Amino acid sequence: MAVKNRFVWKYYSEPTYGGPFNDEAHTLTETNNDGYAIAGDTTFQSGNEDSWLAKTDSRENMQWNQTYGGPQIDTALSAVSMNDGSYVLAGYTSSFGAGLNDAWLIKTDASGTLQWNKTYGGSYDDQAYAMVHSSGGGFALAGQIRTSANGTTNYWLLATASSGNMKWNKTNDGSLDNSACALVQAEDGGFALAGFANTQGNAEDVLLVKINGNGGTAELPLLLVISSIIAILVILLVVILYFARKSKVSLKTRQLPLSLDD
Repeated sequence: MAVKNRFVWKYYSEPTYGGPFNDEAHTLTETNNDGYAIAGDTTFQSGNEDSWLAKTDSRENMQWNQTYGGPQIDTALSAVSMNDGSYVLAGYTSSFGAGLNDAWLIKTDASGTLQWNKTYGGSYDDQAYAMVHSSGGGFALAGQIRTSANGTTNYWLLATASSGNMKWNKTNDGSLDNSACALVQAEDGGFALAGFANTQGNAEDVLLVKINGNGGTAELPLLLVISSIIAILVILLVVILYFARKSKVSLKTRQLPLSLDD
């Protein structure tokens, strides 16, 4: 039986939503009522890019939309639909925070009304490109951070509580630009980041980093390390004694008996 692709519904567009410049969707998440939440940025409110969240039903009909931002460029690059119907957006803002761009986390209610927002970063260019709702109830954001005006950008992972307050953050001190663009939480509670890293020839290679759930490299407990070393030494001693005994037995079996005729 031949199966043909069927176009279920078309792209939603209405002049009421949008402005004279660019309006873009960067991420999409399914809602708990079979609809969709689209997040990105729009220019129809301020002329500069504002973070934008639009809710549709299952037939792409717009139910509501909300914008968040200030006088500069603000955008949402990742979104999560929560079990209670609320939404969490992550991206970056140049309207708020401490630097040129700061990583930005936004929490709304089920109608898209802003409940709280948090910025993270220093005096330079810091951005969040990906976000997950972590198993501990908070959120993890991945992106890039720049710590000096002429410095390199480095991958950045930060974890927050459910309130958005930062718990810890992790980066590296690479001499060449690198950045995290995707993020998943592993079954062991750690996080895997994927992105890119520049090489000496200015080419870009794929970057894959695993970080434990506390923001550091997983380490074995000292007692386990000591126990493992002792076990290895015991095994080596047993092997040495076995071969030493086997060597003695072999020598005994090879000795010639004394001749009775002499």
